[in-house]
Parts: sequence; C-alpha cells; structure tokens
Amino acid sequence: MLPDGARVRLHMIQKTEDGRTFVDTHVQGVVADEIVIGRGEVFRALEDEIRTMEAGEKRTMRFDAADAYGERDESLKEIIAKADFPRADELPLGHYIIVRTSNGQERVLVTEADEDHLLFDYNPELAGHNIICEVEVIKILEDESDLSKREEYFYGDGDGCGCGHGHGH
Repeated sequence: MLPDGARVRLHMIQKTEDGRTFVDTHVQGVVADEIVIGRGEVFRALEDEIRTMEAGEKRTMRFDAADAYGERDESLKEIIAKADFPRADELPLGHYIIVRTSNGQERVLVTEADEDHLLFDYNPELAGHNIICEVEVIKILEDESDLSKREEYFYGDGDGCGCGHGHGH
C-alpha cells in the first residue's frame, strides 16, 4: 500500500463508459505522467486503486459517476441576465468558458440563451459519467535521486526530452 507522498510514474487512459477518451498519457506527451499520492491529483477512488498497485502492474478499472467526477447536480445551474454579462451575445452556446466567481475562476458550460438571459451549468464536464481507467504503473519514485533522474528523462542534456528518441524537440 503506497503512503501519502509517494510519487508514482504511470501511463493512464481515462474514458467515459461510452468510449470517449479524455486522458491518454500515451498521446499527450509520449512520456508517462507522475502523480503524488494523497494530493488529490486524480479522483479519490482512482487514487485508492493506484495505492494498491506495484511497479509494472497494469489494471483496468470502472468507476460509477458518484465515485469519479460526481453525479450531475441540477442546482449547479444559474440563470444570468445578459445585461450583467459583458459581450453576452458572443458567448458560444454548448461550449465551456471561464468566469470569475466568488470561488475564483470556474469553467462553466453556456447551455442556453434567449433575448434577456443566459443559462450557465457549473457541473464538471464529466459529472454523471461512469469512467473506465486503464493504468500502468511504470515506477514508484521514492527518493530525491529519483527526482533528478526524472529531470534527466524529461530534459536530457538540454536538447530534447532525454528519452532517446528523435521527436524533433
């Protein structure tokens, strides 16, 4: 069982149960991702599963929406007067925008608009979706020497990522 603070290098694919991929470390950067156990860098149920894995292990897991990004919450919708929102007529319906709120910046979906009002949905994009995660633990990093090795891997001698492949960096 990995303790809080353990650094785990892994490859991960996350997709909705209907097959829409939204995280794939193989595509996003060729190199594995790294998380620190206990920091909440992935949702809790996934982190709990990763805690039980060992280097070299691969696992496919399914999480109900409530255990992943949460269920949809209709109370997280808000009607806004267009007059209170700058350039309201330019907002892209069906797309996410960043707005400032009392909680800081938040990503919201602009769901509807009429002549006088906008409807914003503050639910996380993946709320209400069951999630499939494919995880491969590459390495468990335990000490500062591992951190310097990671820097060498990503940055090499300053001319590329250091992985030994010609990516044209």
